[in-house]
Amino acid sequence: MADEPISNRDVAMNAFMEKYLERAVERDLKPYLRLISENFNRTMSLVQEADRLKAEISSEILRAVIVLNHAYLEDFLRTLAFAFLPIAGEKALEGVPLAGIGRAERAEKFYLGKLLQHRGKSVDDVILESVSAYLERSTFNSVAEVMGFLESICLKLPAKKDENSPLVLPLDPEIPAMLV
Repeated sequence: MADEPISNRDVAMNAFMEKYLERAVERDLKPYLRLISENFNRTMSLVQEADRLKAEISSEILRAVIVLNHAYLEDFLRTLAFAFLPIAGEKALEGVPLAGIGRAERAEKFYLGKLLQHRGKSVDDVILESVSAYLERSTFNSVAEVMGFLESICLKLPAKKDENSPLVLPLDPEIPAMLV
């Protein structure tokens, strides 16, 4: 089977996606690296202090570290979602309710009248506003929820081949360079 020629539309879409990802990395992910470092240092300081205290107090500090790390993880996932959901496919966006329809926790059918509050906005603006409102209420409480979310925005972790091999994200080699 011969390779099909790349259409002008595909070239334009790839260029658009590349620019969008560059901007998303600059706007949302690059600043987040500093925050991740600060959060890691904060939790490590708490763990070190817990080691010096009595067992009873130490266990409370370690519980707080777990809660803090869960909050950091949810915040990071929301940051990823804010960067990737607006450009995600139809399947990923089907679970995101239209902003302003009342019940932001789940997507529902709506009548055309509900769009009046969005008159004058571009479709992209309505998607971004809807994603933002949805993410304000999103939580991730299990590995299955996290993995399902990552797959919905097309960020899939590779299957782990064996215990000793490192887990590598399937990223274009240029993407990590953009994060620095």
